[in-house]
Amino acid sequence: MAIDGMHAMLMVFSATSRFSHEDEETIKAIKMFFDDTIIDHLILVFTNGDRIGENNWKKMLTDDNCPKYLQDVLKQCKNRAILFDNETNNQQKCDAQLKKLLDTMDSVVSSNCGKTFSNLMFAHIKKAHEQKKLHAYLAEVAKMVEEKLNKTIEKMEKQLCEEKEARKKAEEKMTEAMLKSEKEMSKL
Repeated sequence: MAIDGMHAMLMVFSATSRFSHEDEETIKAIKMFFDDTIIDHLILVFTNGDRIGENNWKKMLTDDNCPKYLQDVLKQCKNRAILFDNETNNQQKCDAQLKKLLDTMDSVVSSNCGKTFSNLMFAHIKKAHEQKKLHAYLAEVAKMVEEKLNKTIEKMEKQLCEEKEARKKAEEKMTEAMLKSEKEMSKL
């Protein structure tokens, strides 16, 4: 879905859970898979904000008990972290959270000068997609050619049958005319 690259990558964590070793390994794996420049497009999203509260969450991220790796990732991604409530029914709050996420995504786009994240893997995906489109196009052309060829063959077979029928009628008329001519000659 991101053939031309992606503007932002959201990593979602629960604010009520401790930042675990698995979370750390996940970020390392993503950096290894995509490369370290993915951090320039990374936004950390924390859920369950209605359970922890925004002030407690901010405190948690700056507290000495906050895992060093999380602090490092936050610094690397310029503190792009957003807290979302899961259970709120307040539409204004939902709209405000969505606006904050979209604004953060816009800031990621501007800080990267509108360029999408794209590495070698995306180049391979794009090439494969283009080849797939080319194969689909060629298959469609082949199908159209085959249909046209089949119609032409049917038309020619019909013409051939009509010509055979016309020849048969002409031969019958000629045979009839010859018989008639022979009868008249025998009369004479």
